[in-house]
Parts: sequence; structure tokens; C-alpha cells
Amino acid sequence: MVEHRSPKPVVGGSSPSWPAILNMNQKVSFFTRIKNFFKEVKQEFIYRTTWPSRELLINSFVTVLIFIAFWAVIIGVFDYVFAWLLQLITSI
Repeated sequence: MVEHRSPKPVVGGSSPSWPAILNMNQKVSFFTRIKNFFKEVKQEFIYRTTWPSRELLINSFVTVLIFIAFWAVIIGVFDYVFAWLLQLITSI
């Protein structure tokens, strides 16, 4: 006789019906977990990271410098105006 299995198992609601848990005999030490973490970080850093081209890096750098210079001038002007107003108010 051939055993027939239903596509919907009687026990559990998912496939596989048991959650993925570590066996109690498979405890991983603290240092092994840290070692594995840094190993995975290295793999992701090497294989999954996309680095910008030199041209894109230079363009981004120049854009940031222009943005910083612009806001430095704006903040400097506001500082000068507020200092002038404060001096005008306190001299009365």
C-alpha cells in the first residue's frame, strides 16, 4: 500500500511546520558568534558594496563643499545682521 499525504499537514500551519531553532546540543559560543559576525561583515563589504566611480566621488565632494560654503555665508550674514541689531538695541 502507498501512503498518501495531504498537501495541508494536519499538524502546524506552515511548511515546514516547525520553527527553525537551534538544537540544545548546538550552542554557539559568544566568541564564535562575534567571529561569524565579522566574517559576514567582511563578505558583505567585499561582495555586495558598490563603490562610486572617481568622477562621481569628485562631483559629490565639490557639491558638498559648495553647499557648505553657501550655508556658511548665509549663517554669517544672519549673524552679522543680528549682532548689528543687538548693538543698535542695546545702545539706545
